[in-house]
This record gives sequence, C-alpha cells and structure tokens, in this order.
Amino acid sequence: MSANSNIIRWIFSFAVSFVFLVIVLPMWSDYSSRAESYKILKHLERTKKEIEARFINQRNHVNIGKEVSIESNPIIGRAFVSPDGIIFVQGAAHGQIIVLMLSNSNGKVSWICWGGSFKDVPFQCRN
Repeated sequence: MSANSNIIRWIFSFAVSFVFLVIVLPMWSDYSSRAESYKILKHLERTKKEIEARFINQRNHVNIGKEVSIESNPIIGRAFVSPDGIIFVQGAAHGQIIVLMLSNSNGKVSWICWGGSFKDVPFQCRN
C-alpha cells in the first residue's frame, strides 16, 4: 500500500509541475516583457515632454525640426524619433515594438501608443 501511495504522490507532483510549466511559465514571460514595456514608456517621458514643448512653441506644427535624442538605457534596444515627432522604440530583452505619436485634439496635446505584440505591451498600447 505504501508503494501505491508513493506512486500517487509522484504522479500528483508530476502533474502539478506540468501545469506550472504549461500555464504559469508562459504567463510570466508575458508579464516580464509587458513590465519592460512599462519601463520603456516611463523612460520616454522626458523625450515626450521635449517634443510636446517644441510642438507648442511652433504653434501646433508637428515638424519638430532638429533631431530629438532619446537618453540611452539598457532596456531600450533601438530608438528613433522622426522629424514629425513620432517615437519608435524596440525593447532590448524581448524585442517588443512601441510607437508613440503626438495627438492634438481641441488644443489638448496627448500621445497615442501602438504596440507590436498584444501580449508584450501595456494596455494603453493595444489596438
């Protein structure tokens, strides 16, 4: 009887481990890439403020003129700001893509965020 209970415990342990590997591990991967995306967006706040200031100073004209730089950070793999103020960023660890575009609605400046992969980006970047 003791051998049977050991086999049942082993099967139960194996089943719990299998469930963990199949369900929990992929969820953790999604979480870590999404967390990195939040950090990237937080890091871009200074760049966004600079673009907003240029936009307002130029009387709501989108062409920001000279190049805007993005401060380097290990979480950012590649980054680019287009002359019209669109920010393109790729995460270093997970490769997720984030695109930020300035929007002017009734005199209120805001940002529109698009993400490359639904599971890898914050909720505000999901389309």
